[in-house]
Amino acid sequence: MVQNIKTKKILALATIIFFTLSFLPIVQASDGAYKENKNIVTTPLSTEELFASFNQTYGPDKFLPIDDCDIVVDSFPIPDNVPEMTKEEELRNACFPGYFTPDQITLQDISSRNNGQSSRANPQPIKTIIIVDTEAYDKYAAMAIYSGLTPTEAGCFAWANNILEGGDDMMELWFGVDFQAQSTYFRVWDSPNYMNYAQLLNETHAIDPHSVGCDVIVLMTGQSDGLNTGLAYIAV
Repeated sequence: MVQNIKTKKILALATIIFFTLSFLPIVQASDGAYKENKNIVTTPLSTEELFASFNQTYGPDKFLPIDDCDIVVDSFPIPDNVPEMTKEEELRNACFPGYFTPDQITLQDISSRNNGQSSRANPQPIKTIIIVDTEAYDKYAAMAIYSGLTPTEAGCFAWANNILEGGDDMMELWFGVDFQAQSTYFRVWDSPNYMNYAQLLNETHAIDPHSVGCDVIVLMTGQSDGLNTGLAYIAV
C-alpha cells in the first residue's frame, strides 16, 4: 500500500511540476542570463559533474531502459486573440516567490477530506533533491530580471521550491506526504540540448537520492516536449 501511494504521489507531482513549467511565460534572456551573470550563480554542472556530485550507489545498468519518444512539434497550438497578461499575472503564473504562495493545508482540511484518518493529519516528509537545468534557470532569471531582481542560485532555489510546494499540496491532502526540498543538494545542470523528457529522465538514472539521505529527485527543465507534461520513474 505504501509503495502504491508513493507511486501515485511521484507520478502526480512530476506531472504537476512539468505542466506548470510548460505554461511559464516565455521571456527570453539573451544567450542565457546565467551566462551573462557568471558572478551571481555557480557554473552549471555538466552531466559527468552532476553524477559525480552524488554518491552513485546504482549505475545505469541497474535500471530498466526507457524507450525514446519523438518530440511532437506544435502539439499545443497557441490560440488567437489571447489577452495580454499583466506583470503580476505573469509572475504569479511562473510561481514566482512573492506573487505565488502555495496553499497551506490545514489539519482540518485533511481530517474532513479523509474521513478523519489520523495518519494523513500527520504528513510523512519526503526529502527531495531539486535539479534545475540551464534552460529552466533561464526562465527563472528572465522573470527575476523582469521583476527587478538580480538572478541568483538562492533565488532560483526559492522559485523551484515554490513550484514544488505548490504541487505537493494535493499529495499532502490526499496521500499524507509532504515534499521537502533540501537546499544542500540543489543543483543547476547544463543538461544535453534537444532532448525530450524521456531522454532527460534516462540521463538522471545514475543518481541515487538514497545515497545522500533523500527520497526523490525532481528535475525541472526548460526544454520543451510536446508529447508530455511530465514523466516519473521508480526503480524496482
